[in-house]
Amino acid sequence: MMRKNYIDILKGIGIFFVVLGHVTRIPELRVFIWNFHMPLFFLISGFLYNPDKYPDFKGFFKSKFKSVYIPYVLFFLVTFLYWVVIERRFRGGEYGIFHQFVGLFYGTLEGNHLYFNGPLWFLPCLFATELIFYFISKIKDKIGILSVLIISFTIGTLVRLYDLNVFPFGLHTAFFGLVFYGTGFILKEREGSFTNLALVFKILLLVGCMHVQIMAVQNGYSGDIETSPIYFIPIALCGILFWAVLSKLVNKNRTLEYMGVNSLIIMSVHEPIYRFLIGGFSKLSGMEVNMIRTNLTYSVLISITCIIAIIPIIYVYNKYVRKRISTLSLF
Repeated sequence: MMRKNYIDILKGIGIFFVVLGHVTRIPELRVFIWNFHMPLFFLISGFLYNPDKYPDFKGFFKSKFKSVYIPYVLFFLVTFLYWVVIERRFRGGEYGIFHQFVGLFYGTLEGNHLYFNGPLWFLPCLFATELIFYFISKIKDKIGILSVLIISFTIGTLVRLYDLNVFPFGLHTAFFGLVFYGTGFILKEREGSFTNLALVFKILLLVGCMHVQIMAVQNGYSGDIETSPIYFIPIALCGILFWAVLSKLVNKNRTLEYMGVNSLIIMSVHEPIYRFLIGGFSKLSGMEVNMIRTNLTYSVLISITCIIAIIPIIYVYNKYVRKRISTLSLF
């Protein structure tokens, strides 16, 4: 499949907002970002899924095990070791080493087993989502797939309602992730219609979708799927559509494309790095951490600096680690 620039740009925008959403403590900005940032990555993954590429489940499992699960294990171990040896001594915390190590196998935020690097939850959850959707994609008609997605949403809502958020690998979140993953898979067939939209309609979509996002923030919407599952889906889709249209209009941006291509790496290591940057800036400037994180300019600058600081990690991973993973012989 030919690489689509605008998809990489969209992922680049998404991963920047992931970093910014974790750095900042400005309530309205966090809600605005949380409205769409993680659903965006589930939807893109579904959009890129090609069932014809995998003739059987074994081949699909091996591919996703290498591309998603093994990176999760590697980044878990590296950032866990950093936390044990360095960060834990300065940051402190109420969780013991064994408690955090359990997160390698539990693979979810619940229980705070990923306290040392929270964003890692996404990788095992995506892994679970993709494995489940493999079987859903075997349904031949789109109505059948939509029906399963509605059932998945209903199960996810009930799980949240009865506080059953205890499943490993974020399976309770995967029920919602499947909705966006499946939506991306279905929308792939409509890509031509989206691409050929007249400029005036694209501008109208931008205005309309941004209006929905702003109204959601202004009306006190929390951006939390746990408290507002019914509203979360359409609001998230509006946010994704806004940035998808904008990415299509931009179509070429080397910086955003680079960030998009390497979004998994940025996702996996940015949290300990931005904490180091915030702590260092606080010491040097004499400013309180909360003051830094509630200032928009500082939040943006720290987010950009964090991504720049990850570039050497990206280089090492792509040059040495990725190739070794791809050549692993499994099962």
